[in-house]
Amino acid sequence: MSPKIGKTCVRLGVPTAFFFIALTSGCGPGRLLERPADMPAEVDGRRLWHTSRAYIYATHEATAGETNRWIGELAGHLNRTYKRPLGKGLVIVVDDNEAPFVDSIVELIRLQNRTAVAAGVEQHELPNEEIQRQKYKDAEMSEDLVCRITPFELDAKALAARGFPENLPPDVEWRLCCPSESLMKSAMWDFGPKAIEKKQGKTFAVATAWAWPLAFAEAAKGFELGRDVLAFELWSTRQADWESEFRRREIEKYAEQRALVLSPTLALAMKIAKGGDDPKPRLKTPDSKPPEDSDPKPHSSADRSDDGD
Repeated sequence: MSPKIGKTCVRLGVPTAFFFIALTSGCGPGRLLERPADMPAEVDGRRLWHTSRAYIYATHEATAGETNRWIGELAGHLNRTYKRPLGKGLVIVVDDNEAPFVDSIVELIRLQNRTAVAAGVEQHELPNEEIQRQKYKDAEMSEDLVCRITPFELDAKALAARGFPENLPPDVEWRLCCPSESLMKSAMWDFGPKAIEKKQGKTFAVATAWAWPLAFAEAAKGFELGRDVLAFELWSTRQADWESEFRRREIEKYAEQRALVLSPTLALAMKIAKGGDDPKPRLKTPDSKPPEDSDPKPHSSADRSDDGD
C-alpha cells in the first residue's frame, strides 16, 4: 500500500490493516497444517495443501487458495442457513494443461451415477455412455476435455488408482475432483468456437466473434456453478433426516441462488430454461427447516467459515 493510500485510509477512519488484508488476500490457502503420515505429499504432480477445511491437491498455490476460499464460502452458507457444518473434504483440482484425474468417460459416468443414486435419482433416469458421448460430440468436447472440466465425486476405487491409501484420515467427510477457475475459462475457448460454428453456421460465428470474450467468460461460470452444486449435493446426502424430495428441492433452490451470485445472466438463463417460477410449495421436514431469514444469496465473497483461514 502506498503512503498516500495509507494516509487516506487513516483520515477516513478506516483501519489500514483491513486494506492490507484486502490487497494481499486471494493468493494462497492461508495457514497450512501438518500432513498426516498416511496421506501422499504429492499425487500426479499436485502437492498437498492441508488446511482446516480440506486436503487440497493442486499444482499451484493460487489454485489451492481459490479452492480453500470457495469451500469456506460454502461452509459459511451452510452454517448460516442450516446451522450445520460442511465437514472437511478431500479435493483434487485439475488445472490448465494438466492431465485429468480419471481419463475415461466410462469411469466418469460410473462416478456420476454413484452420486446421483445417493441423491435419490431413479435408475432409469441415469445417463448412459451412449447418450453422454453424443452430447459431448454435439458440443465439440473431446473426451480428454470432458474428463478435465467435469466435477465429480471420488470414491475409494478412483482414489486407490492414484495411490491414495485405503483408509483416509477420519476427518474426511466428502471427496471430489473439480477444475480450477483458470481451466474453466480456457476450456470455453477449446470447444466454444467450434460448437458455435457447428450449431449456428460459419457466418454467424464470424459475425459474433467480437462478443466471445465476454460470452465465454459468462459461460465458464456454469462450470463453477456445477462444482459448487456438487459440493452442496454431497453435503445434502449426508443429512440423514432429509427425505429425498426435500433434498432435491434444497439442491434446486441452492443452484438457483448460487447462479444469481455468480452471474445474473446465468441465473436468468436457468430461469428461462426452467420455464419460470416453480408453483410447487416447498416441502419441509421437522428437523431440517432452514431459518426464516434463509439467505437469498449463498456464500457471496463476504462469507467465510470461522476457522481463521
